[in-house]
Amino acid sequence: MATRNDVYRIWNEVKELARDYEGHDFIRHDYWILTFNNRKRSFGVCDYTNREIQISKFLLPDMTEDNVRETLMHEIAHAYRPRCGHNSKWRAFYVGIGGNGNRLSPANEAQIQKLKSTARYAVINTKTNEIIKHYHRKPTRDFSNCYINNDRTTIGCLKVIIL
Repeated sequence: MATRNDVYRIWNEVKELARDYEGHDFIRHDYWILTFNNRKRSFGVCDYTNREIQISKFLLPDMTEDNVRETLMHEIAHAYRPRCGHNSKWRAFYVGIGGNGNRLSPANEAQIQKLKSTARYAVINTKTNEIIKHYHRKPTRDFSNCYINNDRTTIGCLKVIIL
């Protein structure tokens, strides 16, 4: 389990790796900062507008130090390669500083259960009462014309419920 102190320590380590790889200190303290957010579906975010690398404080207690390191390397690669998305330039930088090159971090079972247990809304199949997807915010989408797994006989069977 990683703590905020672990995150700050790893942040400094990863910044050094990036500087050594790139040859200059793009992520200086006066340019980019590390912050925490309340996101529940992503470990980290690179916010170009505010020049912030953000880590989810909701998911942090379930993250290992390796998860934090990979997440920070992933987001710093976005900062060094803006407007590249997850293309080959971004990936080359990410791998170059020691990252695994993956676009997504694997969630462990504890994180998935935590997300489900804290969700406030769900979309259910009214025929089977099976939960299709959990949501933390009320979905604005109209599910009346949606169907499940390419089965058009389920049109009109999806409903949003409050948990």
